[in-house]
Amino acid sequence: MARRLSILYCITKLELGGAQLQLLQLIRALDKEKFQPFLFTAKSGPLMEEALCIGGLKVKKSLYDPGLYDPGS
Repeated sequence: MARRLSILYCITKLELGGAQLQLLQLIRALDKEKFQPFLFTAKSGPLMEEALCIGGLKVKKSLYDPGLYDPGS
């Protein structure tokens, strides 16, 4: 089997929106024998569970917590 090409998709959050739904549809349609999709999101959301159910997709959520950042300090 040939080596699969890795593809990284980044999106701000997995909320119910057009861009998010289109991205998940695009990932579902990929030929998983040719491509290894990765999804990075800054925040979770209602579509996180759906993303995690896509076979062959590796999902990573940012560890950044904007509540910890204080620009005044």
